[in-house]
Amino acid sequence: MSAVAASSSSSSPASSAPAAGEHVREEAYHVPGLARAVALLDQVVREQTGQTRADAVDRVRRLAAQVRAGLPGAADRLSHELDQLDGDTLRTVIRALSLFFDLANLCEDRARVAALDRRAEQAIAEGRPRPESIAAAVEELRASGLDAGQASDLVERLHIEPVFTAHPSEAKRRTTRELLRQLRRPLEDGDDETCLALLTSLWQSDLVRPQRPTVLAEVDRGLFFAGNLWDDVPILCRELREAFAAAFPSRSDVRLRFLQFGTWIGGDRDGHPHVTSDVTRETLRRLRSAAVSRHLEKCSEMRQVLVTSTRQSDAAGPLLERLEAITAKWPHLAEPVDAVSENELPRRWLAVRHELTGQEIRR
Repeated sequence: MSAVAASSSSSSPASSAPAAGEHVREEAYHVPGLARAVALLDQVVREQTGQTRADAVDRVRRLAAQVRAGLPGAADRLSHELDQLDGDTLRTVIRALSLFFDLANLCEDRARVAALDRRAEQAIAEGRPRPESIAAAVEELRASGLDAGQASDLVERLHIEPVFTAHPSEAKRRTTRELLRQLRRPLEDGDDETCLALLTSLWQSDLVRPQRPTVLAEVDRGLFFAGNLWDDVPILCRELREAFAAAFPSRSDVRLRFLQFGTWIGGDRDGHPHVTSDVTRETLRRLRSAAVSRHLEKCSEMRQVLVTSTRQSDAAGPLLERLEAITAKWPHLAEPVDAVSENELPRRWLAVRHELTGQEIRR
């Protein structure tokens, strides 16, 4: 029996909400994939807490959906139901509903991405940029009458600076977020076994921090979320560069220095007694170390693919001159450079960058 079928057959008739409101719960699961995800969660709740508490979760969820739909008397029935629950059952209900909303968010995210993909496919088929995309914005510049020079000047004057900040009201642990992130693919692929394993891990773990995080813990948490920027920002810049080249072929050399990031975490002294000068100093060290480490990772990745040889390509020129100038200025760099074939100039250059970056980390 599938997880969905098992969940559907587990509800006791005695515990069901009034028949007039049965349709409400189904409408609440209009987001694609949510009904199946909730069925898997119900199975985990049943396995971990027993049928009685699982039924209580189901009743509360049904009644809450009826309250939201505005059914007469639903609020009173929900209040009465909650009043009848003992402390342990109430904790189970709260925990289950918390995971329910996490699953709802995951499914809604998937639905939004799918909708954007469909819009992109339709736009491509019609030979136009996807609405609200970077390409559409650049096309609007062209359609408004700006020439290539005016448009490039406008883009080069852009300055966008998102700022990371700690949210005291956000108590969810990083490990909890990671487990939820891992749920995305198996939910999409219909891998019920993996979903059940991850949901069980979530159920058996502390979903929120057991104590208030330190400032430096918040710094590390910010760095965790900032990690995606190393992959996403280059994609953003490439999309803008390609869109600009398509709209203004005569000016494809637009400079993209419009985006940078800041953070309040570890440096905001506005009423925070634990943000001291030592904390800010350590924050800057961690930020710098994280940035340098990611550069080092990218250098290592590129060394595996940039294997162009001067015997097969004439792309030596300025790179060779730059290498000679650097090794003349810093003779100790000659050793890592000489370890790479003299014909593979890009890899010799990356060896220099790798060594210099490593020195930054060792400081």
